[in-house]
Amino acid sequence: MEILAFKGLVLGFIYSVALVSGTVWCVQVTLQSGLKAGLAVTLAIALAQGILGGLAVLALYGLLMLPIQIGVALRLMAIVVFLYMSGKMFFAPKAKTLSAEVASGEAGQLFSITFALSITMPMRLGGYLAFAIAAGLPQHGLSGASVPLVAMTACLGSFIWFGYIALLAKLFGHRVPESISLRSINKLNSLSGTVFLLVALITALPLVVRL
Repeated sequence: MEILAFKGLVLGFIYSVALVSGTVWCVQVTLQSGLKAGLAVTLAIALAQGILGGLAVLALYGLLMLPIQIGVALRLMAIVVFLYMSGKMFFAPKAKTLSAEVASGEAGQLFSITFALSITMPMRLGGYLAFAIAAGLPQHGLSGASVPLVAMTACLGSFIWFGYIALLAKLFGHRVPESISLRSINKLNSLSGTVFLLVALITALPLVVRL
């Protein structure tokens, strides 16, 4: 269980780093509406990530319960997803501003808006499913009872990243020139694309060894 909890935490953190649009939104809200609103948005994204991560792990558990061997098929699917995500990151449009009027508002209102937007992105299920496969969750006692644990730790991992971003925005957002902040944020696209590509290659290694 401890291994599953740790891997859930890492999955939530790494996948959140790749959500550059979420990072930009968190910075915008914190700069426009303060740290309280920034943390509300952080919590909203983290809850959505935890739910989507839990659903993805539940789907993986259901697939593993099928009376056929699908290990190779799952690994191939994960590779395709990682390659797609890598390409998407490399060619993603760059953030051009950290100012946004829509980022102004009460913490509760921004929480609701952010959660609604985050939870209605089912394509993230594929990403979490691919990460769960690559992380070897099936080999570490994945069961129906462990799904809530992975979901909660994924939520925590996501909150750690976005909370860190909100805190940085509060402390340095008005001191650091916007161009420098944008340059740092936009580098996450290339970094995430590289990470996804590497994970795809690592996920493919067992298949290559079998040949």
